[in-house]
Amino acid sequence: MKINLSNWKSNKKTNKKNSKKKRFGKTNGIKPFLETKIKQKIGKIFSPENNFLGTHEGSVYYTIGQRIENHLGLKIEKPKEHAQDRYYIVEKRKDNLIIAGPKGHPSLLKREIIIHNLHQINPKEKIPDSRLKARIRHLGQFHTGKLRKEGDKYAFIFQKQIEAIAAGQSIVLYNKNKVIGGGEMRNKP
Repeated sequence: MKINLSNWKSNKKTNKKNSKKKRFGKTNGIKPFLETKIKQKIGKIFSPENNFLGTHEGSVYYTIGQRIENHLGLKIEKPKEHAQDRYYIVEKRKDNLIIAGPKGHPSLLKREIIIHNLHQINPKEKIPDSRLKARIRHLGQFHTGKLRKEGDKYAFIFQKQIEAIAAGQSIVLYNKNKVIGGGEMRNKP
C-alpha cells in the first residue's frame, strides 16, 4: 500500500536548535499519521537467534535500523546480559515479524550494498573503482570503500563493516572531495 505524503503539511519544528526535523501536524512523528490510514496488526519481535523478545503494533509503522523504544509501541524484554543495550530493527518480514538485535550485533553490520539507479554527476567521467568515499546520512561520516560493477548494477564494498544501514537510504559517492554520484541502497541478495 502506498500513501501519498506530498500534501501532508507540517506546522511545527522540533525545539532543538538548528533542527530540520519536522513534526507531522499535531502528532509526534509519522506513526500516528499512518495509524489513521493503516489498521494496527500486533506482531512479534524475535532476536536474530530466533529468541522471542516482545511485541510491536505493526511492522509497517517502523523502519529497518530504527531504535526499539517502548513509547513507539515496540515492547521487548531484554535478556539479562543485554539489559543496558539499545536494540535496533534488523529485518522486517512479510508475516508481520520483526527481527531486532542489540547495538554491535553482527546482524546490524554490513560490508557491501547494492546501489540502485546510480546517478553520475558527469556520465562521461569514468568512476574510479577504488579509494572512494561514501556518505550515507546527511552530514554523516565518510566511509572508505570501492565500487564494483555487477552486470547493470553497482555494488559498494566498505573497507570496514558499517552499522545500521538500510535498504532505501541514499548513498553519495565522493572521489577525494568531489561528489561523483549517488543512488539508493539495496540489500545484497
